Amino acid sequence: MVSPSASETSLTRKTRVRIPSGPRVLDVELIHVLDADADPDLAARAEEGTLQVGGDTPLAEAYLWVSERRNAAYVVVPTLLCHRWAEEHGRLLQKLAPNVPMIAARAEVVIGAAGLREALERRRHREEVLEERRTAEGALKKREEELDTRAKGLDVAQQQMDAISRELRQREQDLDVRFERLREREQARLSRPAEVISEELSADDELSADDAELIEEVYDVEDDDERSEVEPTRVVDASMMIESDDADSPEFEEASEVDLDAVEEIDGDADVIALDVVEPIDDDSLSSVLLEEPDEEEPEGAVPAPPGLANDRAVQMVARIEDGGVHLYVRLKEGQGEVFGESTELLVQYVAVDSRPVVLLSLTDFSSDRPFPRRTALDPRDDEAIALLEALQDGAEARVLIYSARAKYRRETRVALGDRRANLAAIMDRARSEDGTLDAAVALERALAAAPPVNLKGHPFVDKEGARHAREALEAVERLLPWSNEEKRDMALLALSIPHGQVEGTFHQVLSDALRFGIAVPIELVARAVDEGIANDAAAFVLEAIDNFRAASSGPSLSVEAIAANWEGLLGLASELELAVATSAHDQAQRAIGKARGESVRPPPANVELSSLGDEDLAALADHPRTRLKSALELLERGGKENLRTVARVLRKMPRDEVLTLVPAMVGVGEGAADALIDGLGAKKSFVRHGCCLGLGELRLRRSIGPLLQLLRNETTDVWAEVAWSVGRFGSAAMRSLERVAKNPRGAEERVFRALAHVERASPGTLDGLDGSDERLKEALEGAREALGAAEEYEGQRAREGATGPIVAFARALDHRLTEARA
Repeated sequence: MVSPSASETSLTRKTRVRIPSGPRVLDVELIHVLDADADPDLAARAEEGTLQVGGDTPLAEAYLWVSERRNAAYVVVPTLLCHRWAEEHGRLLQKLAPNVPMIAARAEVVIGAAGLREALERRRHREEVLEERRTAEGALKKREEELDTRAKGLDVAQQQMDAISRELRQREQDLDVRFERLREREQARLSRPAEVISEELSADDELSADDAELIEEVYDVEDDDERSEVEPTRVVDASMMIESDDADSPEFEEASEVDLDAVEEIDGDADVIALDVVEPIDDDSLSSVLLEEPDEEEPEGAVPAPPGLANDRAVQMVARIEDGGVHLYVRLKEGQGEVFGESTELLVQYVAVDSRPVVLLSLTDFSSDRPFPRRTALDPRDDEAIALLEALQDGAEARVLIYSARAKYRRETRVALGDRRANLAAIMDRARSEDGTLDAAVALERALAAAPPVNLKGHPFVDKEGARHAREALEAVERLLPWSNEEKRDMALLALSIPHGQVEGTFHQVLSDALRFGIAVPIELVARAVDEGIANDAAAFVLEAIDNFRAASSGPSLSVEAIAANWEGLLGLASELELAVATSAHDQAQRAIGKARGESVRPPPANVELSSLGDEDLAALADHPRTRLKSALELLERGGKENLRTVARVLRKMPRDEVLTLVPAMVGVGEGAADALIDGLGAKKSFVRHGCCLGLGELRLRRSIGPLLQLLRNETTDVWAEVAWSVGRFGSAAMRSLERVAKNPRGAEERVFRALAHVERASPGTLDGLDGSDERLKEALEGAREALGAAEEYEGQRAREGATGPIVAFARALDHRLTEARA
């Protein structure tokens, strides 16, 4: 024997020994420690199983596989010595003493090259998962930083807007004072003879600096020469100062319509509305400073404007509860005439300012291409505002009193929320959940300054007839999808005040058309279609959509690529719901997908020789209805964890007759198929859960009792009776688990009592062992004894020939197959 050797940089330790082999003596290299980082060739041989061999014979010698780079260590015990792995582990460490590598302290024992490969594969998988997690966490952290930066930017923008608003108000006040002084001077001059005025002007009585600046602003005079040519008498006629309405100039134009393409995507809280979505509050104050309107005659019976409207020309509308009804006092723009006629609607819009809720009432005239709104802001925490909003929500008709820009009464009309009453109910619910503490006056002012638009272009909630063909149905789904999440739906209902019925009607119409033409929609919208009664359940929706698309896809309206994409969406839904797709539909889908990819796809032949295929090819065939069952049976016979996982996945998609064939075959495999059967207890189809339950009851493995009891408590169909019967087959072996469940049945007391009764019938006297000191167990004992009659009757029903009912019929059919398999 040669002493162990190792390089200076490698942990590998090996010896050379001479062993007899018949008439020959072989010189063999034995590995005691393998450094996979320093000796990759030896590491490759270890995974291939050609490391510890003498000639063609494997040697029964354990060794230590280490990789400091991967922080991994394994004690590889030969397959021949697997029954004494612990002794071999200790013997190896004793042989390596005292120079045992530190990494060996956490070494895991594996059996043979196959065990080493499996352990390394698990480690590689864990490393990939950790790397994906680190990448995802990095991306999330980067996104959080971007959102934080954006929030800070919005705060800065808000502060700048506040500063501009304060400066604007100050300038308006200055203009008021300066204009009043100038008007008084001109009136004083006009009261004197023209000769005196002329003499005074000729005596170089120049305008003050403030007055000159004001006239320069009015006439847009750029230099002193032009200013000197202005006739002072023109200042007297205020109507000549500004000859057009400020609201018609680009500076004051209202953004009452906003294109959807210009709307910035909303992140985070749905109540935060991007600045380019909001429309600025209409401000007539600058023009009103310079305009002197003639006296207006009010009609007989005129209603005086309330102080809030009369004293502040920036106020657009005031809302009050008076004389038991809702009154809206509305100010028009300068020069406006007939607005707020038959095309007037009352919108109710929600804005949260620093989590402080604000409700905007927006009286809007939709008679032109550019809707005209007048708004007021209400605090939904104020008692008077709450009373007003509740009156509108109850269907009260508001009395609308319309005034000129100078608050002179003009006429009145009436308006109600109509279908937007549901919007207001949702707004009030949302407002009650907000906890912002910002001052109410500040919140109301900010909400008016950044109000949501009254007519956002590009949303899908418009009155429209149903789709005429598949392309129109697909386009409608594509328009609806961005608005199908909760945040965007809240934006439509709460901020944009699109009528609730209009939103719900659009969803119903689009989903009905999607089913009619077989257009794939996300699983969340499938659930919504079921809730609205468009389909009985999700499975029915998807299967009917597949049938409908088979016909719709043959028409000329959809492109090859659209047809393929929709087939992929439908097959994805079927897979998610574990549905068995008809063979002909599956073949048609594969042909369409292959055509879009430029491939020639043919369905697999029915007589394909499966035994000649590799595991991966066989797993691919298991997804096709024509070869699904045969492939699953072949994979089951081959065994292996990956193959059994494929069988478990395929089982969930099978129809009843295939489940009746596959489950007995899985039971025939024995304990190796238990994990696949336990996985099937979580299937969406009740008969798959039923079959797996009976299969586990046939195997009677203790580790399946827990999953069966969990299904017993959670099962939503009458299959629970079969679960209770299967648990009873375990006899007294199930009692410890049943006692734990009986102490906390979670509302499934009757089911637990039935399972205990079946156990008692399988193993008489078992119930006598229940702990009588525990109150819940005492109750369970009484309930189980009362359930003995029901358990006996159910067992008789299962055993009786010609028993009716789909569950019992399926159970009898599977029992028959299991009996044949045992024989």
